[in-house]
Amino acid sequence: YRRISFFVVPCVGAFLALGGVIAAAIFQTGAFGLDDSRYVWGILAGTAVGLVPATLARLTASASYAMGDTRAPVRAATVRVVLAAGLGYVAATRGPGWLGLDLAWGAALLTAVSGSCAWLEFAMLRRMVGNLVGRPRIAAGQMGILAAAAAAAAGAGWLGSLAAAGGHPVLVAVAALAPFAAVYGALTLWAGIPEARQLVDRIRRD
Repeated sequence: YRRISFFVVPCVGAFLALGGVIAAAIFQTGAFGLDDSRYVWGILAGTAVGLVPATLARLTASASYAMGDTRAPVRAATVRVVLAAGLGYVAATRGPGWLGLDLAWGAALLTAVSGSCAWLEFAMLRRMVGNLVGRPRIAAGQMGILAAAAAAAAGAGWLGSLAAAGGHPVLVAVAALAPFAAVYGALTLWAGIPEARQLVDRIRRD
C-alpha cells in the first residue's frame, strides 16, 4: 500500500488542482478551447475521488487471488459495478439539474460517483482478505504526510501556472508541473518517506 500510495496520491493532487493545465497541454489546439479543457478538468477531478482506493483494491484483489480466494474480488467488483451504474445514471442525468449545472457536467458527476464506489469495493476487499490473513494495514501517518506533500505541491504548481498564464498551454504545464514534482519530491524526502529516497538513489544510479 505504501509504495503505491507514494505515486498515486500526488496524481490525485495534480488532477484536482491542475487538471485544467494538464488537459490544455495535451488537447488544447484548434477547436479544443479553454472551456473544453475545464470540462476535462472536471472529469479528471471526479476520477481523482477514487484513484487511491481503485489502485489499492487491485493490489488487494491480487493478494486474494494468491491465497486461492477468487470469489471475493468478483463479489466486491460486482457490488461496485452495480452501484456505480445505478447511482452514476442518476448523477449523470439528474445531478446537473439539481446543482444548476449544464447537463454535460453529468460526465464529471458520473466519474465522481464511480470513484466513490471504489472506496466501498476497497473496504470490502480489505475485510475479505482480513478474514484470511489479517486486515492489511494502511499507515495513516504516512498517508497524511503524502497528502500534505501533495497539497503543498499543488499549491506550488498553481502558483507556477499563474506565473505563466497566457503562454502556450505546454509552457504553462511545464511551469506548473515542474514545481509540483520538485516540491512533492523534496517534502517526501525531507519527511523520510522510503520511496522518495529509493527514487533518488535510482536516479543517481541511472
